[in-house]
Amino acid sequence: MGSWLLSGLVVLGACVAGGRACECNRYPWGSWSTCTRTCGRGQSTRSRAIQKDRYYARHNCGVFCSPTTMSRECNVNGCSSACQVGDWSSWSPCDPCVSKQFRSRDLLRPAEFGGRCEVTSLTDDRPCLADALCNIQQTDCVNKFLCDNGRCVAQKLVCNGEHDCGDGSDEDGCQPRRPACPRVVEPIPSVQLMGSGYSMVSGELRGEVLNNAYYGGQCDTRSQGLKLYRLPSNLLNVSFQVANMADDVEVKLYSDSAEYVNSDNNSENRGTSGSANYFFVQQWSHSDRSSHHSSFLQTSRTKDSIFVRVHKKVAVSEFQMRSEGLHASETLLRALSALPLEYNFPLYSRIFQDFGTHYFTSGTTGGLYNIVYQYNRQTLESSGLDKSEMAKCAKKETVFWILFIPIRKSSKHCYEH
Repeated sequence: MGSWLLSGLVVLGACVAGGRACECNRYPWGSWSTCTRTCGRGQSTRSRAIQKDRYYARHNCGVFCSPTTMSRECNVNGCSSACQVGDWSSWSPCDPCVSKQFRSRDLLRPAEFGGRCEVTSLTDDRPCLADALCNIQQTDCVNKFLCDNGRCVAQKLVCNGEHDCGDGSDEDGCQPRRPACPRVVEPIPSVQLMGSGYSMVSGELRGEVLNNAYYGGQCDTRSQGLKLYRLPSNLLNVSFQVANMADDVEVKLYSDSAEYVNSDNNSENRGTSGSANYFFVQQWSHSDRSSHHSSFLQTSRTKDSIFVRVHKKVAVSEFQMRSEGLHASETLLRALSALPLEYNFPLYSRIFQDFGTHYFTSGTTGGLYNIVYQYNRQTLESSGLDKSEMAKCAKKETVFWILFIPIRKSSKHCYEH
């Protein structure tokens, strides 16, 4: 143990005596080599330009400058690959209820890492002549009216001036009738989106599941200001008295127009999440993004400016669906009616792809409010406000004067400048 310690001290003393430690920058690293693979995680190496000269030997550079080679991973993204599908199955027997035959094929491997997939469909059908009878039991509406599309509606809804069946068969040959609502009413904003399906798999809205244009002959209304809205049969209630708080108003400062445009593009590509009982719908349309950016850049070139973006999710209404007796959409019913009696996985799973896995039982509708302030940099510097103070003032102005949200404490400093 003592001899090992003594030898270690001798080596250490030889290395540092007289300040003779090796300066490794005398032997610089070379460039990284070409990656061994163009994708799928390759390796790249580089080495020191070692010259075993007198300096190298005297200063123990072999010890201090070790290792002399380095490696690192490169091109770690997976290699792009096209999708791969299996062969078509044989044609199914002729379905007597839809007079069609069906076939399908499996997706063996999806396209990955930007690969292309030329396949447009995994299912196919063709008309046929059935040699059997359709065994679906016909709808028995008892004391109700049987619509041409198979729906049953109350007799009182026939010839009431509204298309309660959805296909117009309840109004065929009818005389004009006085409308159910004597006053001028409007549909609730975004009422169709309230009836949309929702996919828990993708977190996105899907096709119309509930028909919120059906009123069941009733004139149940809700008011907002001077406007009167008619409540669909599927909705239990809707409220326009939604509190908007200033706490979630977000402010972002940009040093120039290019930074703002880049940030806006990134936010467009960023996904959003949703849930089956709370969601936002963007009600306020905006101009084409590319033309907006072009106009924005053109305007900003006229002066040296900085920009402040204020944005907030603004709630407009809260709604709640009925728990029973819901009126399904015609689109969903037609899709279900077109399914073959014999179970076919690709065709049946298409229902979930088109209409989602859930529908909304309650939620909040609203929109995204965005406003961008442009400030002359020179004027701002002479005003006495720094960038942080200016951003706070822009937020307070938007909250109070545009969003009409009361603020607890106003800043005299903002109004003076």
